[in-house]
Amino acid sequence: MNSPRTASIKLNNALGSEGKTALFTALIMGLVTHMPALVADIPNHDGLSSIYFSQNMLTSGRWFLGPACAVSSYYSLHWLIGVLALLYLAIAAVFVVKLLDVKSPLFAGLIAGLMVTFPGLASNFAYLFTMDGYMMGLLFAVLAGYMTAKVKRGFLFGAGFLALSMGIYQAYLPVAMLLSLYMVLMILAEKIKFIDKLKKALNYLYMGVIGVALYYGILKLLLAITGKELDSYQGMNSAVEQVSLIDNVKAIYKDFASFTV
Repeated sequence: MNSPRTASIKLNNALGSEGKTALFTALIMGLVTHMPALVADIPNHDGLSSIYFSQNMLTSGRWFLGPACAVSSYYSLHWLIGVLALLYLAIAAVFVVKLLDVKSPLFAGLIAGLMVTFPGLASNFAYLFTMDGYMMGLLFAVLAGYMTAKVKRGFLFGAGFLALSMGIYQAYLPVAMLLSLYMVLMILAEKIKFIDKLKKALNYLYMGVIGVALYYGILKLLLAITGKELDSYQGMNSAVEQVSLIDNVKAIYKDFASFTV
């Protein structure tokens, strides 16, 4: 077993200057940016009913949200939840930097800073009672891409992380998708044989298909065991129904046009 000193040296070497920059930038900027949410108790409607909440959101498809939030307990402890959320987010920033092979501490800091100050996080922090769980979901989405890229047969580990991420909050699926698309573009730019490019790129497809199938399988199993059904919130009860690919593509362009035009 490694001594604490040996472990710290190994961690320091693994992080590198860019990893440490990303970690501490995310923690410091995160605290400065989101301090009001951490020290002030300004509950919204959901917050008033979630001072103590087990986060059992199985009927919303979030079968792993309860275990994810259990780390900080099921009480709405703003400071503890907020610090844990920022820690998960900072670790996610480190893995993004490592995944993208960023070597410059400056750019590593910029990536971390953008991640913790992204406007959407302000909305997340309005629901602080579940923030730590959601940021764990984001971390798992990043790990899905990282494991696929950096570990031999990592798409299997990546699929597991993707399933857990979706089991916390399905909204982080696009994070894994975009990171995967970026890595596929990087693979296509490599000077290797096309067949080798195809093999490496397909790992991300395997990760996505297996991960989503695993998430869906666990969801259906837990619903059957508990005798519950998906609720109608945000169309969750129809999200897992079979819909044609053409209809989905049409809906995507329609929503994009209505939002931007």
